[in-house]
Amino acid sequence: MEAVIKMTVPAVRHHVRWRQIADGVLLAGVLATLYIYARVQGSTCAKMSGSAGNGYEISDGGMSIPAQELPDTAIGVIDISGLGGLIAVRRSMEQAPVSVDEDSQALPFAAPIPDITLQVPETGLNGGGKDEENDVPITALTVSVYGNSGIPELTTFTVEQENFDAASLEIPRRLGKEFDGWYLDADGTKPFEGLAENQKALELYAGWKEFDGFICNDEGHVTSYTDLSVATGGILAFPRSPDCTGVEYGSLEGLEDIVMEVYIHTNITYIAPETFDHLRFLMYIEVAPGNPNYYSEDGILYSSSGELVAYPNGRNL
Repeated sequence: MEAVIKMTVPAVRHHVRWRQIADGVLLAGVLATLYIYARVQGSTCAKMSGSAGNGYEISDGGMSIPAQELPDTAIGVIDISGLGGLIAVRRSMEQAPVSVDEDSQALPFAAPIPDITLQVPETGLNGGGKDEENDVPITALTVSVYGNSGIPELTTFTVEQENFDAASLEIPRRLGKEFDGWYLDADGTKPFEGLAENQKALELYAGWKEFDGFICNDEGHVTSYTDLSVATGGILAFPRSPDCTGVEYGSLEGLEDIVMEVYIHTNITYIAPETFDHLRFLMYIEVAPGNPNYYSEDGILYSSSGELVAYPNGRNL
């Protein structure tokens, strides 16, 4: 009768624990080579010395690794510092049942077969944790933005060249003028058209122009007009801009026989006395709701306090 004798033999497990892999193909090749080397040679490239019952102390080329930092089953370390890490070789003694004939001369055996664990520092394998993209030089651009008689007067900041966008700059303001874009000179003769390659400094100046059809002073008050088209169809409407704030006396000379209606936006908060008195065909004055200083009623202009400011002369004909 045959008896079944159970014995244990070491089962080989291959565990590769990856903390961080920068190049899978390279590391797979290294791992396979080292595994074959460990099986054939039965030893590691590191020098080992036993310690008091809790592991080994490994030294290689002047590098020492305390025993307590290695697992208890470790039998060696292979230095692959050129790749940024170490190879720890450990014993694996998994049990596996085997049936043999009782007449067989085979005996149970247990020989340690190395198992390899690749330990890679968290800094990675490509140069101390630096990403390749960090090696690409970044061009810093220092930008100085001048209001050129506008507000704000000067704004300075630094930005990466590729992230600069002139359209995102704050639009300055200037009483009596309308913003006309960015220029490379204060006189407004060289429009900004873009950055040069690797440019490191940029000075921009605000450009200014008159409001369409009107000329204003530095207080934002209309002092004149450019042509008769400002009263197309007999309707005169002043610029609708927060930087146009009033109308001076005499600014409408030459429009006496053209203007029949005047429209005043909320931004016009000053009207000089007798400004509309010479408009002989003026029939109606309308003020936009919300104007803080004026209102109109039945086409007649009043101050916010109720005082009569202008009566249309065309109604007296």
